[in-house]
Parts: sequence; C-alpha cells; structure tokens
Amino acid sequence: MSFCHATCFSRRPHPPPDSILELLLDLFWEKLPEGLIKAFPGIPSSLYWLWIPVTGMMFASMVGISIYFLGFPGDLGYTVNCVHELGYVPMGHAPSMIVSSQASILAGGSLGPEAPLVAICASIAGWVSMVLFGVSGRKRLRAHTLSGMACALAAFFGVPLGGSLFALEINHRLGFEYYEHAVVAVASGSTCLVVFRWLAGLAIAPIWNVTPAGGGRWVSAPRWARSWRTWATRRRSWSSLGSPLGSSARALRGCLRRCTPPLGGRWGASG
Repeated sequence: MSFCHATCFSRRPHPPPDSILELLLDLFWEKLPEGLIKAFPGIPSSLYWLWIPVTGMMFASMVGISIYFLGFPGDLGYTVNCVHELGYVPMGHAPSMIVSSQASILAGGSLGPEAPLVAICASIAGWVSMVLFGVSGRKRLRAHTLSGMACALAAFFGVPLGGSLFALEINHRLGFEYYEHAVVAVASGSTCLVVFRWLAGLAIAPIWNVTPAGGGRWVSAPRWARSWRTWATRRRSWSSLGSPLGSSARALRGCLRRCTPPLGGRWGASG
C-alpha cells in the first residue's frame, strides 16, 4: 500500500501479518511512515509522496546488491531449462532468488511472488530428493521437482488441481506436458494445500463468498448472460456443420492427391 493510502487510513485496525513478506510490507509502508509523521509533525503533507520513490529506490538497490554478492537468481526461463535438461534446479540460486524477490516486491516492483515461489520450491524439492533420499535418475528428479512446483502454485492460488496442472504447463509452449507426472503433481499439490491451510489456520473454502444483493435477491444478469440458452443452441447448430465440411475437405484432398503426379525426391527434386 502506498504511503498516501497509509496516511489516509492510519486509524483503521490492522490484522496480524501471516508471513514475513506481509510483516515487512506493513513495517515499511505503514508503521515507519506513520512513526515518522508522529516523530516529526512539522513535515508538510505535500512532501508525503517522497516516501514512495525513496523506499522504492532503496529496495531496488538491495536487489542489485543481492545479485552482485549472492549471484544470479535465475528466472522462469532458467527454471524451465533446468527442469528439461537436468531434472532439477540447482540450490545455489535459491538464496539470491529469495532476497531479490522479497526486495523487489517490497519496492513495489512488477515482480509477483508466483515465479519466485516456483523457482524456490523447485530448488528445495530437487535438493531434498538428491540429498535426503539419494535420488539420482533424471526422470525421478524431474518428478520430485515438478511436485515442488505444483506445491508452490497449489498453496499460493488455493486450487490444488489448477495449480498442479499449471506447474506442468509452464514447462512447455504447447500447453500440458509431462503426462506421466500428472498424478504425482496433483497429489503433492493437494497435500501441500491441506497442510498449508491447516498450519495457517485457514479453512479450505472459496476465497470470495458471493452473497445476494438488493434485499436478499440476486442482481439481474445482463442481457447476454440471460440469453445463454439461445447462444448454446446456435453453437450446437454451427457445430453440426463441422462434420460434413470436414468430410468434404477430406474427400477433396484425396481427389487432389490422386490427380497430382508424384514428384521425385523428398522436396520435389529428382535423384
């Protein structure tokens, strides 16, 4: 939350933070600016906005310092490449990713926690598989690494099935791959979600509860939503034309192949 919002809503009660990131966000964007105003009441309100660029530049500098001393943290492309070639993500990139991602999010950068979570959990899962369980095969290592990625996304988004399948999709440009690891990934994501919700004291329930408005009655849907039956009927009518059109195209293709003389060579060159 920006400093301007923090000063406008400084009187509201704050719930206790659930993570280190939320604790730091509350500290640097709520508690410190409020304490600064109380300690120096002579600061004009027209200068309150300076807290945003100053804090952002401070944490942006921390990102560069962490990369300089801890090494390259890697990105999502690097993580995907490691999963394909090695079957695991080297653990040496995890400390730099943790520090740089925390500093970037605290600075208000566009970097979200999804990609860092995937990379960090993939590194931890591969390390546990190799060091604690002595797994050495690339296929088994990849299964454990994908399970760690599925755990990260399932716990973060709160959807075990969608998060687990998304962990398999991000490794390919054409969508869902690594079918042989799907069951393991879904089982790992579901288990992680249950453990995370239990440790955090959260119920396994929808994030938003949509309640009726307007005296207990649902708000009327727009016209396009009310006419979904008509749209579905038209869609079925359009899809019924696909079969005869496909058969006609297949017959035309066969006719053209029979009427066209064969070309010499693979690319039409003789010899």
